[in-house]
Amino acid sequence: MVIYQSLAYYAAHTVSATFMGVLNSVIPLLTVILSIFVLRTIPTIGIVIGTLLSLIGLICLICLICLICLICLICLICLICLICLICLICQGDPQ
Repeated sequence: MVIYQSLAYYAAHTVSATFMGVLNSVIPLLTVILSIFVLRTIPTIGIVIGTLLSLIGLICLICLICLICLICLICLICLICLICLICLICQGDPQ
């Protein structure tokens, strides 16, 4: 943590605050990806949804087209709800 903070402050002298924000928002995504390959951890549905939401937010930040990304986010949430509903219907009665 100390090394990261030192390098982040050093980098802040040469790059913009926007780039530093993008870099900070990529860290959770990289953590999930690295844990899949290095630790051979299977992500839960919550981690997958959180990663997708974080990725969409990052795309909004980079592209600066927040309205279109908001529409895509709403469509993604509706799609996830639809998939969950289909899974519950196909699963049938749990008794």
